[in-house]
Amino acid sequence: MLMRTWFLKQKILVEKNKVLSENVVFSRTRTSLVGKRKIKRFCRIIMTKQEKAEGEHMRKVYRLIRQLGMTSKYKGYYYVAEAVMMSMELQDYPIKITKDIYPHLAKKFKSTPVNIEHDIRTVINVCWTANKETMDRIAGYPLRYRPTNSEFVDMLAYYLIQTELDAENAIEDAKKNLTACQNPIDVFEKISELQNPM
Repeated sequence: MLMRTWFLKQKILVEKNKVLSENVVFSRTRTSLVGKRKIKRFCRIIMTKQEKAEGEHMRKVYRLIRQLGMTSKYKGYYYVAEAVMMSMELQDYPIKITKDIYPHLAKKFKSTPVNIEHDIRTVINVCWTANKETMDRIAGYPLRYRPTNSEFVDMLAYYLIQTELDAENAIEDAKKNLTACQNPIDVFEKISELQNPM
C-alpha cells in the first residue's frame, strides 16, 4: 500500500509538471505491474521534447544508412549513426574525426578508436559495393573512389541537413500558396502530406 501511495504521488507531480513545463511529454501506459517495476516503467515514458526530436533524427539517420544497403548486423552501423549525429550537432565547428569523434564513440561503446575506425570503414566498403548509385545521389555528384571515413560521415550529415531544410522550405511555400477560401480539411491534408512524405 505504501508503494502504491508513493507511485500515485509521483504521478500527480509529473502531471503538474506537464502543465507547468512544456518540455515534459507524458503519455499513460498500463499500470498492471506492481512495486518497483511499475515505477521504472512509468519513469521511462517521460522525456523532453529535445530527446524526442533527437530520437526522430536518429531514426532518419538509420533509415538513410539502411537505404545504402547496411544492416544492423555490423557494429559500424551504430558507429556511423552516432558519428553522423555528432557531425550534425557540431556542424558549425571544425571537427577532426580522429581527435573528436573516434575517442567519444570508443568511450560510449566501450571500444578503442582503432576498432571504431575499422568498423566504420567496413560499413563504407559494404555500402560502396552494394549501392554505389545511392551513394552518388547522396553525395550530389558521381564518386570516382570510395570515400574516406570523414568524407562519408560528412556526406551523410550534409544530406540529412539539406533534406530537412528542403522539407521545411517546401512546407513554408505550401502554407503561403494556400488561400483562405479553401476547405480547411484539404489544407490540413496537404500540409500533413508535405510533413510526412512516406
